[in-house]
Amino acid sequence: MQNLRDYLVRSGHARLGGLLIDGTALWNLLHAGGKKYPRLSLETEAELRNLLRPEVEELELLLGRDLSAWILPPPERNELRRASAEK
Repeated sequence: MQNLRDYLVRSGHARLGGLLIDGTALWNLLHAGGKKYPRLSLETEAELRNLLRPEVEELELLLGRDLSAWILPPPERNELRRASAEK
């Protein structure tokens, strides 16, 4: 982050660079994270996985990568990992 701050100061954006000093509100927002959200319910997670499945499968084809971690719920993912590790 210091490199960004230094760049901003050198390029005439000292005021913006000054906002990236440790302890400022912007620094805290970028580095301290936000409020904690509760975990998704199993039903909501399943709905989201089903809703996004077509896009994820299309992205898999475009990228040529396995994105099953985005599609399968955690227990099924773990079983898939174990099975591929045994091969």
